[in-house]
Amino acid sequence: MRNIDWDGLFQRKRDYTYFTTSELTELLDRIKPTYNSAIDLGCGTGQLSRELYHRGFNVAGIDGSNVAISVAKDASRYVTYFQSDLEKPFPDEILSQKYDLAICKLVFAFIENKDAFIVRSKEILNKNGVFVIITPTLEQVTPEKRNIAVNLDETIRVLEFSFNTVENYESNGSTVFIAKH
Repeated sequence: MRNIDWDGLFQRKRDYTYFTTSELTELLDRIKPTYNSAIDLGCGTGQLSRELYHRGFNVAGIDGSNVAISVAKDASRYVTYFQSDLEKPFPDEILSQKYDLAICKLVFAFIENKDAFIVRSKEILNKNGVFVIITPTLEQVTPEKRNIAVNLDETIRVLEFSFNTVENYESNGSTVFIAKH
């Protein structure tokens, strides 16, 4: 991931935009889950992971920040958290399972090798699994915030290379991409 001191940011109690209950409800209504395992890729302090757990999912979360993972673990004993750099292959504990839903919220813009990340994410999904990216696009941010956003068309192209169907919609200043096998 880009050279950002994530541990330092989390030590200063910096947290990031929550995915609200209504936003999660809208997403789940759109994908109509008939499954129960989920992984939160770039989980930070685990807010979304915990929301998914409370919706009935068996959840794992992974993040590169030791500080964020420590906060997440302290907040919930029901979610399994792993510390690992998302730019590298997933740890064996992640690879040994398959997930029905993988969500990457407000992290994708910081991934250097997006193609490889998508391929690795698809590999941990069950056959009918769903991969979700939640991120601002360049059209949704001011010029000084372009570093936290992605190109809409490029993101669709990269997802379509690995998934059969890709759809997207806008939600609370971000775009939600839903990719299915």
